[in-house]
Amino acid sequence: WIRPLLAVISERADGAALEHQFPWFWSYTIVMAPLGVIASGVWLWRKIIGYPWHHPCQVTAERINVQAALKKPLCRGAKAKLLNLVPGNEYCHVSFEQQALALPRLPKALAGLKLAHLSDFHFTGQLAEEFYDYVIERVNAWQPELVLLTGDFLDHDDCLPWLTRIFAKLTEPQKTFFVLGNHDVKKGRQREIHRALSAAGIVDVGGGPWRIVTVRNTPVLIA
Repeated sequence: WIRPLLAVISERADGAALEHQFPWFWSYTIVMAPLGVIASGVWLWRKIIGYPWHHPCQVTAERINVQAALKKPLCRGAKAKLLNLVPGNEYCHVSFEQQALALPRLPKALAGLKLAHLSDFHFTGQLAEEFYDYVIERVNAWQPELVLLTGDFLDHDDCLPWLTRIFAKLTEPQKTFFVLGNHDVKKGRQREIHRALSAAGIVDVGGGPWRIVTVRNTPVLIA
């Protein structure tokens, strides 16, 4: 498309000849020219004005060596112990990140709402249960109003009982919601994982109807 256009601009070809040789040329030009103008305008706007629709986000992060914090060995098996010796591996570390979002359309009653999002536990048995107990204790201490668990719980079948034991320790399991991850599906143990998590009192929202919960006397849609 660019070569015929340059030919017209340089007067090496006329419109009739191009229409005969490239019957799609003018229709394509009519569509793409306005889009190019719009894209250029948006790019220029972003460069000069910035992103007025982008709301500020404050992020703080804390990375903790759980093994050092608990002052006890947490690695189980030769593989875990070996990996923990590799410099920079951070095998026994966990990161807690807090993001403060400005949402102008959020109801005033929900200002400062605290959500905890936990994901990718990958229970293999290579790390002791105490590692995950520590994570849950920190979450409880933060006192979230809703807790969201987004999958990849189980990598080893022997750890299936951990699901109930660990997540039952959440302060308010009835306000904790979960979906399964791709690793959980690959294991083919979706029903067992679902039963174990449900036994901990937490609620499945994956693949089903949405749920409305009340937070601060305000309905909140969980889907």
